[in-house]
Amino acid sequence: MTPTRPARLTAAQARRIALAAQGVDTAAVRRRERGDPVTRAQLLATARRLGVVQVDSVNVLTRAHYLPFFTRLGDYDRAELDGLRDRAPGRLVEYWAHEASLIPVETWPLLAFRMRRAHEESWGGMQRVAAEHPEFVARVRAQIERDGPATARDLARALGEIPADGQPSRGSWWDRSRTKHAVEHLFWAGEISTAGRTGTFERRYASLAQTFGATRVPRLGLDLPREATGQATGEASGEPTGETTGEASGETDDRTAYVELTRIAARALGIATADSLRDYFRLRPAAFAPALAELLADGTLEAVEVAGWRRPAYLHVAARRPRTIEASALVSPFDSLVWHRPRRRNCSGSTIGSRSTCRPTGGSTGTTCCPSCSVTRWWRGPTSRPIGPRACCGCRRSTSSPVRRAPPAPRWSSNLSGSPAGSA
Repeated sequence: MTPTRPARLTAAQARRIALAAQGVDTAAVRRRERGDPVTRAQLLATARRLGVVQVDSVNVLTRAHYLPFFTRLGDYDRAELDGLRDRAPGRLVEYWAHEASLIPVETWPLLAFRMRRAHEESWGGMQRVAAEHPEFVARVRAQIERDGPATARDLARALGEIPADGQPSRGSWWDRSRTKHAVEHLFWAGEISTAGRTGTFERRYASLAQTFGATRVPRLGLDLPREATGQATGEASGEPTGETTGEASGETDDRTAYVELTRIAARALGIATADSLRDYFRLRPAAFAPALAELLADGTLEAVEVAGWRRPAYLHVAARRPRTIEASALVSPFDSLVWHRPRRRNCSGSTIGSRSTCRPTGGSTGTTCCPSCSVTRWWRGPTSRPIGPRACCGCRRSTSSPVRRAPPAPRWSSNLSGSPAGSA
């Protein structure tokens, strides 16, 4: 029997599917232009739609995790978003998902496999303090559970590692004292969580009960119902599931986690190559391959071909297929819409990058420059061009730190439908 040839999509069709799945579409732009009030429920629904919102310290325009919500919803009260993370019982929690990320609390147990690998996969200082000073790590955890949320600097003072009026030698955010290594190990291992960050971006470490609520600490056994992993993205609100603490279970549950994380990524991306799906939660190839096969077998994903894409693509069964999208948006490079460079190249043909710092003698170092000001254009018409970070921020090579001047207001219209006429 001759195998059925995969369905074939144009690049413009794939682009519109990707934009709609990420919530960057005509309806979003019209809502933004009307200035409709943004509710806490809409912020939570957006976070669940995306599955992952990357957190980063870059602060040229605003912290990276605030911009994806502005891109999709327009102006909103950032205190409402902070409250979803900071007020127990939390609805969003920070963990190592893509990079440091905000994720729905329902997703946190699915990353138990990563928590169990803290002793082997965390950074050197964390591994050393856990292996060489387990009693100190236990003291740090007890201090957090007894006295409540605290920064690493506050904990170091409470434990006598630095004087009461002392200051870290390298600055509060980058300081890597023994206490800092201990709390980062506990955070990686899922033994503690956070209750937000300070104005200088320091994590406020908290016990799981302080983060999730004493009776709502998610189980690490992965017996969550399908809807708990965010399948119903249209829900405006919802309570976290799982009300007792449990031990992490074995390989079967790990396989379930890989499938569910890939399912979340597939729904959030709409259409994607295997590399983009795997990159969403930074899964290992050996763990990802069976998960992809299972989603193909159960009909969640369909293998398709996209004109101009070098690799096979996978279309989510529930992905919307809008005929046109008319939209323009300010998009951070830390946004899941564009953070995977091969995907950005597939969807836009653009390889635009950005930089974090510029050497006084010329050239650059780091990965991004004024990244929160970087504007990504997903339609390449005859008069369009990507607006780079230097054009947006006025960044000069002679600067030795990120430019903090706000970008000028965009003065272009953008057609994201894939054709100049907007009818592709």
